[in-house]
Amino acid sequence: MAEPTGAFVAEVNRILGKEKYLLRKGDARGIAKAYLDSGAPPEPLDCKLLLKVAEEWMKDRPTLPRSKSEPAVIEPEPIPDDAVKEAADIVLRKLSETDDIVEDIVRDLVDVVVDEGRFRVVVDETPWDVSTGAKYTGEPYDLSAYETVADFLKEPTGNTVATYISGHGLAAETYGDHVMWVVGQVAWDVLYETLEDELWPSWQGKAGWSDDPKVKSATLRQWRELAYAFMEDEREFEEILFESDLMDRVENVSWEEAVARFRPDALPRLQADRERRKRVESRLETLRPAVRRALNEKTDQDAEPADWVVAKTLATAADAEGLAALSMWLNDDASVRQLPWPRRVREEWLDRLDACLEDIGPGETAWDRPTVSLWRYLTDAWFRDGRPWYVTVLEWLNDTQHITHTFSTDNWERFFVWSLSHVDGVISIVIRRFEHLRDASTGLPLKTMCGLVIDEKEKRCVALSADEMREAHTTDAETGRRLGPEPGVRYAKAREVLKGWEAFG
Repeated sequence: MAEPTGAFVAEVNRILGKEKYLLRKGDARGIAKAYLDSGAPPEPLDCKLLLKVAEEWMKDRPTLPRSKSEPAVIEPEPIPDDAVKEAADIVLRKLSETDDIVEDIVRDLVDVVVDEGRFRVVVDETPWDVSTGAKYTGEPYDLSAYETVADFLKEPTGNTVATYISGHGLAAETYGDHVMWVVGQVAWDVLYETLEDELWPSWQGKAGWSDDPKVKSATLRQWRELAYAFMEDEREFEEILFESDLMDRVENVSWEEAVARFRPDALPRLQADRERRKRVESRLETLRPAVRRALNEKTDQDAEPADWVVAKTLATAADAEGLAALSMWLNDDASVRQLPWPRRVREEWLDRLDACLEDIGPGETAWDRPTVSLWRYLTDAWFRDGRPWYVTVLEWLNDTQHITHTFSTDNWERFFVWSLSHVDGVISIVIRRFEHLRDASTGLPLKTMCGLVIDEKEKRCVALSADEMREAHTTDAETGRRLGPEPGVRYAKAREVLKGWEAFG
Protein backbone atom coordinates (compact mmCIF):
# COMPACT_ATOMS: atom_id res chain seq x y z
CA MET A 1 0.00 0.00 0.00
CA ALA A 2 1.46 3.34 -1.07
CA GLU A 3 2.03 6.02 1.57
CA PRO A 4 1.59 9.62 0.39
CA THR A 5 4.32 12.15 1.09
CA GLY A 6 3.58 15.35 3.00
CA ALA A 7 4.00 17.41 -0.19
CA PHE A 8 1.51 15.21 -2.05
CA VAL A 9 -1.06 15.45 0.77
CA ALA A 10 -0.66 19.24 0.75
CA GLU A 11 -1.32 19.34 -3.01
CA VAL A 12 -4.42 17.14 -2.62
CA ASN A 13 -5.66 19.39 0.17
CA ARG A 14 -5.14 22.47 -2.03
CA ILE A 15 -7.06 21.01 -4.98
CA LEU A 16 -9.98 19.77 -2.89
CA GLY A 17 -10.15 23.05 -1.00
CA LYS A 18 -10.36 24.89 -4.33
CA GLU A 19 -13.27 22.61 -5.26
CA LYS A 20 -15.05 23.63 -2.02
CA TYR A 21 -14.59 20.31 -0.22
CA LEU A 22 -15.04 20.81 3.52
CA LEU A 23 -12.31 18.53 4.83
CA ARG A 24 -11.63 17.59 8.41
CA LYS A 25 -8.44 16.37 10.09
CA GLY A 26 -6.96 13.37 8.28
CA ASP A 27 -9.29 13.44 5.26
CA ALA A 28 -6.77 14.94 2.82
CA ARG A 29 -4.25 12.23 3.74
CA GLY A 30 -6.91 9.51 3.52
CA ILE A 31 -8.06 10.66 0.08
CA ALA A 32 -4.43 10.97 -1.08
CA LYS A 33 -3.75 7.39 0.06
CA ALA A 34 -6.93 6.10 -1.62
CA TYR A 35 -5.83 7.86 -4.82
CA LEU A 36 -2.39 6.19 -4.74
CA ASP A 37 -3.92 2.81 -3.81
CA SER A 38 -6.00 3.02 -7.02
CA GLY A 39 -2.73 2.65 -8.93
CA ALA A 40 -2.54 6.25 -10.11
CA PRO A 41 0.89 7.90 -10.13
CA PRO A 42 1.52 10.95 -7.91
CA GLU A 43 2.94 12.84 -10.89
CA PRO A 44 1.24 14.08 -12.93
CA LEU A 45 -1.75 14.22 -10.59
CA ASP A 46 -4.98 13.23 -12.36
CA CYS A 47 -7.49 15.78 -11.03
CA LYS A 48 -10.55 14.02 -12.48
CA LEU A 49 -9.58 10.75 -10.84
CA LEU A 50 -8.78 12.56 -7.58
CA LEU A 51 -12.26 14.13 -7.49
CA LYS A 52 -13.83 10.73 -8.21
CA VAL A 53 -11.87 9.18 -5.35
CA ALA A 54 -12.92 12.08 -3.09
CA GLU A 55 -16.60 11.51 -3.92
CA GLU A 56 -16.26 7.84 -2.92
CA TRP A 57 -14.47 8.87 0.27
CA MET A 58 -17.24 11.34 1.18
CA LYS A 59 -19.90 8.63 0.99
CA ASP A 60 -18.54 7.32 4.28
CA ARG A 61 -18.32 10.83 5.74
CA PRO A 62 -21.93 12.01 6.10
CA THR A 63 -20.80 14.89 8.30
CA LEU A 64 -18.56 16.29 5.56
CA PRO A 65 -20.86 17.83 2.94
CA ARG A 66 -19.41 19.24 -0.24
CA SER A 67 -20.79 21.83 -2.61
CA LYS A 68 -19.24 23.57 -5.58
CA SER A 69 -21.31 26.61 -4.71
CA GLU A 70 -21.12 28.36 -1.37
CA PRO A 71 -22.90 26.05 1.11
CA ALA A 72 -25.75 27.38 3.17
CA VAL A 73 -24.61 28.43 6.63
CA ILE A 74 -26.10 26.12 9.26
CA GLU A 75 -25.64 27.24 12.83
CA PRO A 76 -24.83 24.18 15.01
CA GLU A 77 -26.39 23.78 18.42
CA PRO A 78 -24.31 24.87 21.46
CA ILE A 79 -22.21 21.99 22.79
CA PRO A 80 -22.00 21.80 26.62
CA ASP A 81 -18.55 21.28 28.13
CA ASP A 82 -19.80 18.15 29.87
CA ALA A 83 -20.76 16.64 26.51
CA VAL A 84 -17.26 17.30 25.17
CA LYS A 85 -15.59 15.76 28.24
CA GLU A 86 -17.88 12.72 28.26
CA ALA A 87 -17.10 11.99 24.60
CA ALA A 88 -13.36 12.23 25.24
CA ASP A 89 -13.59 9.94 28.29
CA ILE A 90 -15.51 7.29 26.35
CA VAL A 91 -12.91 7.30 23.55
CA LEU A 92 -10.17 6.94 26.16
CA ARG A 93 -11.97 3.96 27.71
CA LYS A 94 -12.46 2.28 24.34
CA LEU A 95 -8.81 2.76 23.42
CA SER A 96 -7.86 1.22 26.77
CA GLU A 97 -10.11 -1.80 26.47
CA THR A 98 -9.56 -3.01 22.92
CA ASP A 99 -6.69 -5.20 21.78
CA ASP A 100 -7.73 -5.09 18.14
CA ILE A 101 -5.94 -1.77 17.54
CA VAL A 102 -2.68 -3.11 18.97
CA GLU A 103 -2.89 -6.26 16.87
CA ASP A 104 -3.65 -4.35 13.67
CA ILE A 105 -0.76 -1.94 14.22
CA VAL A 106 1.80 -4.65 15.06
CA ARG A 107 0.66 -6.83 12.14
CA ASP A 108 1.17 -3.95 9.71
CA LEU A 109 4.62 -3.19 11.12
CA VAL A 110 5.74 -6.81 10.83
CA ASP A 111 4.57 -6.91 7.21
CA VAL A 112 6.64 -3.80 6.48
CA VAL A 113 9.80 -5.32 7.95
CA VAL A 114 9.39 -8.67 6.21
CA ASP A 115 8.27 -7.46 2.77
CA GLU A 116 9.81 -4.02 2.25
CA GLY A 117 13.25 -2.40 2.15
CA ARG A 118 14.87 0.04 4.56
CA PHE A 119 15.16 3.80 4.39
CA ARG A 120 18.01 5.69 6.00
CA VAL A 121 17.92 9.23 7.39
CA VAL A 122 19.86 11.84 5.39
CA VAL A 123 20.56 15.43 6.39
CA ASP A 124 19.90 18.28 3.96
CA GLU A 125 21.53 21.54 5.06
CA THR A 126 20.67 24.74 3.21
CA PRO A 127 21.55 28.38 3.95
CA TRP A 128 18.12 28.85 5.53
CA ASP A 129 17.40 25.63 7.44
CA VAL A 130 18.43 22.08 8.26
CA SER A 131 16.08 19.29 7.26
CA THR A 132 16.23 15.54 7.42
CA GLY A 133 14.76 13.18 4.90
CA ALA A 134 14.90 9.50 4.06
CA LYS A 135 16.70 7.72 1.24
CA TYR A 136 15.69 4.25 0.07
CA THR A 137 18.63 1.88 0.47
CA GLY A 138 17.27 -1.25 -1.17
CA GLU A 139 18.49 -3.24 1.81
CA PRO A 140 16.13 -5.70 3.51
CA TYR A 141 15.46 -5.05 7.17
CA ASP A 142 17.56 -6.99 9.65
CA LEU A 143 14.90 -8.91 11.58
CA SER A 144 17.32 -9.47 14.45
CA ALA A 145 17.89 -5.75 15.04
CA TYR A 146 14.80 -5.33 17.23
CA GLU A 147 14.01 -6.77 20.66
CA THR A 148 10.60 -5.13 20.87
CA VAL A 149 8.35 -3.18 18.54
CA ALA A 150 9.61 0.01 20.24
CA ASP A 151 13.04 -0.56 18.65
CA PHE A 152 11.54 -0.62 15.16
CA LEU A 153 9.46 2.54 15.69
CA LYS A 154 12.69 4.61 15.39
CA GLU A 155 13.08 3.59 11.71
CA PRO A 156 12.15 6.17 9.03
CA THR A 157 9.08 5.50 6.87
CA GLY A 158 10.39 7.32 3.80
CA ASN A 159 8.01 10.27 4.25
CA THR A 160 8.85 13.71 5.60
CA VAL A 161 6.82 15.87 7.97
CA ALA A 162 6.97 19.56 8.81
CA THR A 163 8.75 20.34 12.08
CA TYR A 164 7.26 23.82 12.68
CA ILE A 165 10.59 24.65 14.38
CA SER A 166 12.58 27.70 13.34
CA GLY A 167 15.71 26.67 11.45
CA HIS A 168 14.40 23.16 10.83
CA GLY A 169 12.20 22.67 7.79
CA LEU A 170 11.25 19.03 7.30
CA ALA A 171 12.03 15.94 9.33
CA ALA A 172 12.13 12.28 8.39
CA GLU A 173 8.93 10.67 9.63
CA THR A 174 9.49 7.62 11.82
CA TYR A 175 7.20 4.65 12.24
CA GLY A 176 6.58 5.95 15.76
CA ASP A 177 5.19 9.14 14.20
CA HIS A 178 3.15 7.07 11.79
CA VAL A 179 1.67 4.93 14.55
CA MET A 180 0.65 8.07 16.44
CA TRP A 181 -1.11 9.26 13.30
CA VAL A 182 -2.84 5.89 12.88
CA VAL A 183 -4.04 5.95 16.48
CA GLY A 184 -5.27 9.50 15.95
CA GLN A 185 -7.30 8.35 12.95
CA VAL A 186 -8.71 5.45 14.98
CA ALA A 187 -9.66 7.86 17.77
CA TRP A 188 -11.31 10.16 15.20
CA ASP A 189 -13.41 7.29 13.82
CA VAL A 190 -14.27 5.93 17.28
CA LEU A 191 -15.30 9.43 18.29
CA TYR A 192 -17.75 9.72 15.37
CA GLU A 193 -19.34 6.35 16.12
CA THR A 194 -19.57 7.19 19.84
CA LEU A 195 -21.30 10.51 19.26
CA GLU A 196 -23.87 9.29 16.76
CA ASP A 197 -24.63 5.86 18.20
CA GLU A 198 -24.26 6.36 21.96
CA LEU A 199 -24.36 10.01 23.03
CA TRP A 200 -26.69 11.75 20.61
CA PRO A 201 -29.95 10.22 21.92
CA SER A 202 -29.32 11.26 25.54
CA TRP A 203 -27.73 14.64 24.91
CA GLN A 204 -30.34 15.66 22.35
CA GLY A 205 -32.99 15.59 25.03
CA LYS A 206 -30.80 17.13 27.78
CA ALA A 207 -29.51 19.98 25.58
CA GLY A 208 -32.72 20.47 23.61
CA TRP A 209 -31.07 19.98 20.24
CA SER A 210 -33.04 20.07 17.00
CA ASP A 211 -33.67 16.81 15.16
CA ASP A 212 -33.42 18.50 11.76
CA PRO A 213 -30.96 16.35 9.69
CA LYS A 214 -28.84 19.33 8.57
CA VAL A 215 -28.67 20.81 12.07
CA LYS A 216 -27.86 17.37 13.50
CA SER A 217 -25.05 16.91 11.01
CA ALA A 218 -23.56 20.33 11.83
CA THR A 219 -23.91 19.70 15.57
CA LEU A 220 -22.22 16.30 15.37
CA ARG A 221 -19.43 17.79 13.32
CA GLN A 222 -18.77 20.56 15.83
CA TRP A 223 -19.09 18.18 18.78
CA ARG A 224 -16.59 15.83 17.19
CA GLU A 225 -14.11 18.64 16.53
CA LEU A 226 -14.41 20.03 20.06
CA ALA A 227 -13.95 16.59 21.65
CA TYR A 228 -10.90 15.83 19.50
CA ALA A 229 -9.43 19.26 20.22
CA PHE A 230 -10.01 18.62 23.92
CA MET A 231 -8.01 15.41 23.70
CA GLU A 232 -5.33 16.87 21.49
CA ASP A 233 -4.83 20.30 23.05
CA GLU A 234 -6.18 20.52 26.57
CA ARG A 235 -5.09 17.09 27.70
CA GLU A 236 -2.48 16.46 24.99
CA PHE A 237 -3.13 13.46 22.80
CA GLU A 238 0.15 11.90 23.94
CA GLU A 239 -1.21 12.02 27.48
CA ILE A 240 -4.39 10.32 26.31
CA LEU A 241 -2.32 7.56 24.78
CA PHE A 242 -0.22 7.28 27.92
CA GLU A 243 -3.30 7.05 30.13
CA SER A 244 -4.83 4.42 27.87
CA ASP A 245 -1.46 2.56 27.81
CA LEU A 246 -2.14 1.92 24.12
CA MET A 247 1.33 2.97 22.95
CA ASP A 248 2.93 1.02 25.79
CA ARG A 249 1.08 -2.10 24.70
CA VAL A 250 2.27 -1.57 21.10
CA GLU A 251 5.89 -0.81 22.04
CA ASN A 252 6.29 -3.66 24.54
CA VAL A 253 5.30 -6.43 22.13
CA SER A 254 8.21 -8.86 21.73
CA TRP A 255 9.52 -8.68 18.17
CA GLU A 256 10.13 -12.42 17.94
CA GLU A 257 6.62 -13.15 19.23
CA ALA A 258 5.16 -10.69 16.72
CA VAL A 259 6.98 -12.34 13.81
CA ALA A 260 5.99 -15.82 15.03
CA ARG A 261 2.35 -14.79 15.29
CA PHE A 262 1.82 -12.71 12.18
CA ARG A 263 4.56 -13.90 9.78
CA PRO A 264 5.75 -17.37 10.81
CA ASP A 265 7.15 -17.81 7.29
CA ALA A 266 9.86 -15.26 8.24
CA LEU A 267 11.17 -17.18 11.29
CA PRO A 268 14.01 -18.88 9.32
CA ARG A 269 15.09 -15.46 8.08
CA LEU A 270 15.01 -14.13 11.65
CA GLN A 271 17.33 -16.93 12.76
CA ALA A 272 19.68 -16.32 9.80
CA ASP A 273 19.76 -12.59 10.57
CA ARG A 274 20.65 -13.35 14.20
CA GLU A 275 23.57 -15.51 13.17
CA ARG A 276 24.79 -12.86 10.76
CA ARG A 277 24.47 -10.16 13.42
CA LYS A 278 26.70 -12.18 15.75
CA ARG A 279 29.35 -12.38 13.02
CA VAL A 280 29.06 -8.64 12.33
CA GLU A 281 29.37 -7.74 16.02
CA SER A 282 32.40 -10.00 16.29
CA ARG A 283 33.90 -8.23 13.27
CA LEU A 284 33.24 -4.88 14.91
CA GLU A 285 35.46 -5.84 17.84
CA THR A 286 38.47 -6.15 15.50
CA LEU A 287 37.50 -3.19 13.30
CA ARG A 288 37.62 -0.55 16.05
CA PRO A 289 41.20 -1.20 17.23
CA ALA A 290 42.43 -1.57 13.64
CA VAL A 291 41.19 1.92 12.77
CA ARG A 292 42.59 3.36 16.00
CA ARG A 293 45.99 1.91 15.08
CA ALA A 294 45.75 3.56 11.67
CA LEU A 295 45.41 6.92 13.41
CA ASN A 296 48.84 6.49 14.91
CA GLU A 297 50.61 5.20 11.80
CA LYS A 298 52.91 7.50 9.90
CA THR A 299 51.63 8.48 6.47
CA ASP A 300 53.36 9.70 3.37
CA GLN A 301 54.08 13.42 3.65
CA ASP A 302 51.81 14.13 0.64
CA ALA A 303 48.86 12.19 2.05
CA GLU A 304 46.33 13.82 4.34
CA PRO A 305 45.59 11.86 7.56
CA ALA A 306 41.92 11.53 6.59
CA ASP A 307 42.88 10.03 3.21
CA TRP A 308 45.02 7.42 4.90
CA VAL A 309 42.49 6.40 7.53
CA VAL A 310 39.51 6.38 5.14
CA ALA A 311 41.41 3.91 2.95
CA LYS A 312 42.65 1.95 5.95
CA THR A 313 39.14 1.71 7.38
CA LEU A 314 37.66 0.41 4.14
CA ALA A 315 40.52 -2.04 3.68
CA THR A 316 39.82 -3.38 7.18
CA ALA A 317 36.09 -3.65 6.45
CA ALA A 318 36.24 -4.63 2.77
CA ASP A 319 33.56 -7.31 2.60
CA ALA A 320 29.80 -7.39 3.13
CA GLU A 321 29.90 -8.15 6.86
CA GLY A 322 32.79 -5.75 7.40
CA LEU A 323 30.80 -2.92 5.84
CA ALA A 324 27.83 -3.86 8.02
CA ALA A 325 30.10 -3.64 11.08
CA LEU A 326 31.42 -0.28 9.89
CA SER A 327 27.88 1.03 9.44
CA MET A 328 26.98 -0.19 12.94
CA TRP A 329 29.99 1.64 14.36
CA LEU A 330 29.36 4.90 12.52
CA ASN A 331 25.82 4.92 13.91
CA ASP A 332 27.25 4.76 17.43
CA ASP A 333 27.98 8.47 17.82
CA ALA A 334 29.34 8.24 21.35
CA SER A 335 31.95 5.64 20.42
CA VAL A 336 33.08 7.39 17.24
CA ARG A 337 33.35 10.80 18.86
CA GLN A 338 35.73 9.43 21.48
CA LEU A 339 38.38 8.85 18.82
CA PRO A 340 41.55 10.86 19.64
CA TRP A 341 41.42 12.92 16.47
CA PRO A 342 41.01 16.60 15.56
CA ARG A 343 37.37 17.40 14.99
CA ARG A 344 37.82 18.64 11.41
CA VAL A 345 39.62 15.51 10.27
CA ARG A 346 37.25 13.22 12.18
CA GLU A 347 34.22 14.81 10.56
CA GLU A 348 35.76 14.54 7.09
CA TRP A 349 36.50 10.86 7.76
CA LEU A 350 32.92 10.27 8.94
CA ASP A 351 31.41 12.11 5.97
CA ARG A 352 33.48 10.19 3.44
CA LEU A 353 32.78 6.80 4.97
CA ASP A 354 29.10 7.62 5.29
CA ALA A 355 29.00 8.59 1.61
CA CYS A 356 30.65 5.27 0.69
CA LEU A 357 28.09 3.23 2.62
CA GLU A 358 25.28 5.26 1.07
CA ASP A 359 26.52 4.54 -2.47
CA ILE A 360 27.17 0.83 -2.05
CA GLY A 361 23.87 -0.94 -2.63
CA PRO A 362 23.63 -4.57 -1.47
CA GLY A 363 22.03 -5.58 -4.76
CA GLU A 364 24.77 -3.92 -6.82
CA THR A 365 27.91 -5.33 -5.22
CA ALA A 366 30.13 -8.03 -6.73
CA TRP A 367 32.95 -8.96 -4.39
CA ASP A 368 34.61 -11.32 -6.88
CA ARG A 369 35.32 -8.66 -9.52
CA PRO A 370 38.98 -8.28 -10.55
CA THR A 371 38.74 -4.51 -9.98
CA VAL A 372 37.79 -5.13 -6.31
CA SER A 373 40.78 -7.42 -5.97
CA LEU A 374 42.97 -4.77 -7.63
CA TRP A 375 41.82 -2.12 -5.14
CA ARG A 376 42.71 -4.41 -2.26
CA TYR A 377 46.15 -5.16 -3.71
CA LEU A 378 47.02 -1.51 -4.43
CA THR A 379 45.75 -0.35 -1.04
CA ASP A 380 47.82 -2.93 0.78
CA ALA A 381 50.93 -1.93 -1.22
CA TRP A 382 50.33 1.76 -0.39
CA PHE A 383 50.18 0.93 3.32
CA ARG A 384 53.33 -1.18 3.18
CA ASP A 385 55.73 1.26 1.53
CA GLY A 386 53.95 4.64 1.66
CA ARG A 387 53.93 5.19 -2.11
CA PRO A 388 50.39 6.18 -3.21
CA TRP A 389 48.90 5.17 -6.55
CA TYR A 390 47.24 7.19 -9.29
CA VAL A 391 44.75 5.10 -11.27
CA THR A 392 42.86 6.12 -14.41
CA VAL A 393 40.02 3.85 -15.51
CA LEU A 394 38.33 3.84 -18.92
CA GLU A 395 34.99 2.09 -18.61
CA TRP A 396 33.87 1.18 -22.16
CA LEU A 397 30.13 1.55 -22.74
CA ASN A 398 30.36 0.37 -26.35
CA ASP A 399 32.97 0.30 -29.13
CA THR A 400 33.24 4.10 -29.29
CA GLN A 401 32.01 5.50 -25.95
CA HIS A 402 33.65 5.33 -22.58
CA ILE A 403 33.61 6.96 -19.14
CA THR A 404 36.89 8.00 -17.50
CA HIS A 405 37.51 7.93 -13.74
CA THR A 406 40.70 8.96 -11.93
CA PHE A 407 41.45 7.88 -8.36
CA SER A 408 44.25 8.79 -5.96
CA THR A 409 44.70 9.43 -2.25
CA ASP A 410 42.12 12.22 -1.99
CA ASN A 411 39.34 10.01 -3.39
CA TRP A 412 40.77 6.52 -3.08
CA GLU A 413 37.62 5.22 -1.41
CA ARG A 414 35.65 6.07 -4.57
CA PHE A 415 37.77 3.51 -6.44
CA PHE A 416 36.45 0.92 -3.96
CA VAL A 417 32.85 2.10 -4.40
CA TRP A 418 33.17 2.11 -8.19
CA SER A 419 34.76 -1.36 -8.22
CA LEU A 420 31.76 -2.80 -6.38
CA SER A 421 28.99 -1.10 -8.31
CA HIS A 422 29.96 -0.48 -11.94
CA VAL A 423 28.39 -2.41 -14.81
CA ASP A 424 30.29 -5.47 -16.01
CA GLY A 425 32.27 -4.80 -19.19
CA VAL A 426 35.73 -4.19 -20.60
CA ILE A 427 37.90 -1.89 -18.47
CA SER A 428 41.16 -0.22 -19.52
CA ILE A 429 43.32 0.79 -16.54
CA VAL A 430 46.45 2.95 -16.36
CA ILE A 431 48.36 2.71 -13.08
CA ARG A 432 50.96 5.29 -12.06
CA ARG A 433 53.18 5.55 -9.00
CA PHE A 434 55.77 8.17 -8.01
CA GLU A 435 58.97 6.56 -6.84
CA HIS A 436 61.38 7.75 -4.18
CA LEU A 437 64.01 8.33 -6.92
CA ARG A 438 64.12 11.52 -9.04
CA ASP A 439 64.63 11.99 -12.76
CA ALA A 440 68.16 13.28 -13.40
CA SER A 441 67.15 15.67 -16.21
CA THR A 442 64.08 17.29 -14.62
CA GLY A 443 64.59 16.75 -10.90
CA LEU A 444 61.00 15.47 -10.67
CA PRO A 445 60.11 12.21 -8.92
CA LEU A 446 60.41 9.29 -11.30
CA LYS A 447 57.00 7.97 -12.33
CA THR A 448 56.38 4.27 -13.02
CA MET A 449 53.51 3.50 -15.40
CA CYS A 450 51.84 0.26 -16.43
CA GLY A 451 48.55 -0.82 -18.01
CA LEU A 452 45.86 -3.50 -17.84
CA VAL A 453 42.78 -4.52 -19.76
CA ILE A 454 40.16 -6.31 -17.66
CA ASP A 455 37.10 -8.12 -18.99
CA GLU A 456 34.89 -8.11 -15.89
CA LYS A 457 32.25 -10.35 -17.40
CA GLU A 458 34.75 -13.07 -18.30
CA LYS A 459 36.87 -12.40 -15.18
CA ARG A 460 39.95 -12.14 -17.43
CA CYS A 461 42.93 -9.76 -17.10
CA VAL A 462 45.41 -8.85 -19.84
CA ALA A 463 48.65 -7.31 -18.59
CA LEU A 464 50.42 -4.92 -20.97
CA SER A 465 54.17 -5.17 -21.50
CA ALA A 466 56.43 -2.15 -21.06
CA ASP A 467 56.64 -1.69 -24.85
CA GLU A 468 52.85 -1.92 -25.26
CA MET A 469 52.37 0.65 -22.52
CA ARG A 470 54.94 2.97 -24.11
CA GLU A 471 53.27 2.57 -27.51
CA ALA A 472 49.82 3.39 -26.08
CA HIS A 473 51.06 6.36 -24.04
CA THR A 474 52.97 7.99 -26.91
CA THR A 475 50.21 7.67 -29.55
CA ASP A 476 47.50 10.29 -30.07
CA ALA A 477 44.18 8.48 -29.59
CA GLU A 478 42.35 10.54 -32.23
CA THR A 479 44.93 11.00 -35.00
CA GLY A 480 47.24 8.04 -34.39
CA ARG A 481 50.29 10.33 -34.57
CA ARG A 482 53.32 9.63 -32.46
CA LEU A 483 53.81 11.84 -29.41
CA GLY A 484 57.05 12.76 -27.68
CA PRO A 485 57.86 10.75 -24.54
CA GLU A 486 56.86 12.27 -21.21
CA PRO A 487 59.95 13.09 -19.14
CA GLY A 488 60.58 11.17 -15.96
CA VAL A 489 58.36 8.22 -16.92
CA ARG A 490 59.44 4.61 -16.65
CA TYR A 491 57.19 2.17 -18.53
CA ALA A 492 56.99 -1.18 -16.82
CA LYS A 493 55.35 -4.56 -17.20
CA ALA A 494 52.09 -4.76 -15.32
CA ARG A 495 53.11 -8.17 -13.98
CA GLU A 496 56.26 -6.60 -12.58
CA VAL A 497 54.50 -3.69 -10.85
CA LEU A 498 51.63 -5.87 -9.60
CA LYS A 499 53.76 -8.83 -8.65
CA GLY A 500 51.77 -11.28 -6.54
CA TRP A 501 48.33 -9.95 -7.53
CA GLU A 502 45.96 -12.91 -7.37
CA ALA A 503 44.26 -12.14 -10.71
CA PHE A 504 47.52 -13.04 -12.52
CA GLY A 505 47.50 -16.49 -10.92
